[in-house]
Amino acid sequence: MSEEKVEYSSVELLASVASKMLEDKKSVFVGTGLPMIASMLAQRTHAPNLLIIFEAGGIGPIIPV
Repeated sequence: MSEEKVEYSSVELLASVASKMLEDKKSVFVGTGLPMIASMLAQRTHAPNLLIIFEAGGIGPIIPV
């Protein structure tokens, strides 16, 4: 079995690590950019009931699967 080398940027790593800190059935206030990516990744992967509140005023979007 051979292992493939996976390449990712430091920004992608940061988004992944940040998303893992967000818990299901909690709420989070996020800005644009990386915080938004982290929250949406969390909602899609392990926190489907995460309530995302955007700094621009949007509340509770459900990211389509």
